Amino acid sequence: MLICACGGLADEIDAGTAPAPQPAAPPSAEQAAALSLAELRAAIHRLDGDDAPGHAFAQAQLLRVLALREGDGTLLVRARHAFDVAGRAEGEAGCRARLELARMEARDAWDVTRARAVATPIVHDFAQEPAVAACVAEARRLLTTLEALSTSAPHAQVADAVLEGVDVLGSEGSGGVRVVIRLSAAAEAERARSQGDGSERLDLSFATLTVPADQVTERHVAAGGLRDLSVAADGPGARVSLTLEPGAEVGVFALGEPARLVLDVAPRAAPTAAAGHGPPRLIVIDPGHGGDDWGARYEGMEEADLVLDIAMRVERSLAVLLPDTRVLLTRRYDHFISLPARTAMANALAADLFVSIHLNSADDDVTHGGVTTFVLDTGNERQALRLAARENGTRTSEVGDLSRLIAHLYRREQVAASRALAEQVQAATLHGARGSLPQLPDRGVQQAMFHVLVGARMPAVLVEASFLTEPLEGAQLRRPAYRQALADGIARGIARYAQQGGAAPLRRASTTAFARAARPSHTSAP
Repeated sequence: MLICACGGLADEIDAGTAPAPQPAAPPSAEQAAALSLAELRAAIHRLDGDDAPGHAFAQAQLLRVLALREGDGTLLVRARHAFDVAGRAEGEAGCRARLELARMEARDAWDVTRARAVATPIVHDFAQEPAVAACVAEARRLLTTLEALSTSAPHAQVADAVLEGVDVLGSEGSGGVRVVIRLSAAAEAERARSQGDGSERLDLSFATLTVPADQVTERHVAAGGLRDLSVAADGPGARVSLTLEPGAEVGVFALGEPARLVLDVAPRAAPTAAAGHGPPRLIVIDPGHGGDDWGARYEGMEEADLVLDIAMRVERSLAVLLPDTRVLLTRRYDHFISLPARTAMANALAADLFVSIHLNSADDDVTHGGVTTFVLDTGNERQALRLAARENGTRTSEVGDLSRLIAHLYRREQVAASRALAEQVQAATLHGARGSLPQLPDRGVQQAMFHVLVGARMPAVLVEASFLTEPLEGAQLRRPAYRQALADGIARGIARYAQQGGAAPLRRASTTAFARAARPSHTSAP
């Protein structure tokens, strides 16, 4: 919902919503709001590939609900497409679908210009159809509202933030959980940690935050150092409380576009083996993108498909190089996984290494491609910022803001170990790729603010294995032999790092900074 201080404009945007025609089988928008994340995804999957307008409308409603729960703008892109399909229907069904798309742009995507562009043709296209007069009247009222919003002073357009949802990710493992607080806009919170009877409590108090009735909750988690979670309204604000296991460690950082406050919880660190005692137990390989987030595209190829193929080849190579190590992929199919969920999976399972695989690209002609391996850092080098913005789906200015927000989470041990892993992966991947492209440039190990690496409690790197939009590299990426060479190189780099005893020290240092981050009793969280 679009929140503003414009004298009832938000109510006007929501006014007159009527249930739209849709098949009996898929859930309505109201029913969708009560579904679990797994049920939402299953319902969306059942409707995939069905372009019947009624089914498209139902899928759009489901996608919108899921997008708001996960704080995922990519799902809003899918919802927009589904509403477009539904809007091709004749009469009331088509009018309703296009009207809901306009409302979505205003309330969820916060894009008044796009909302006006969608709503304006409704009035013209259906003006001569008496059967849809009510829908057209609603479109006229919406346009009046949007016109007022577009001419209002910027400071009058947004009032207090609204709590859109709280997700717990990674609770299937014992290594830790990630709590994602989804907000309609950035909001400040004070943190206070206190001792209880056999437990500890962390309270986040928001001075001004609207909590819808359906977001007030008490949830039993019992995993990863987190016992219980509660969300409650507190006068004009809200309080999110975490009941923790004694000694549990918590890191807090903020992400933007959409606004999220993320809490990484880990149980008290247990004593660990000394350096060099055996190979890593678990390595998480993350094929970037997926689903409607296809990443880079070039001459019919999509980054999401190529990196999934490379990742599965890495898995097979590691089975030979590190037979005693378990390898887990964050996805095995062409479906979307949010950036916070990928790292949360690795944290929850207490993985020893995290390697995210991508392919580089550029909008302009590329004359010098190559291989790059990134570690997380607060550097602001322009090209690294631009690449991070593309992978994160944000503006470069937002990447810089994020850098400043999470600088306190750095751990010298983790940064050093990630760089050591990156150097091995970079060298081995480049060597493997040069078997096909002898002059392939070495772009080196660099630092950038990739969301997928934020909060990782193990050595974590992101590999841009080649430049998809460089003609020679793009041509090679079509060849299974080249993708195998890249995969073998990534796997060899991981194995060399592991065999040098690199994984064990991080098990000792994997969570210490999160305790430091949670130590202040009153801290402002952007």
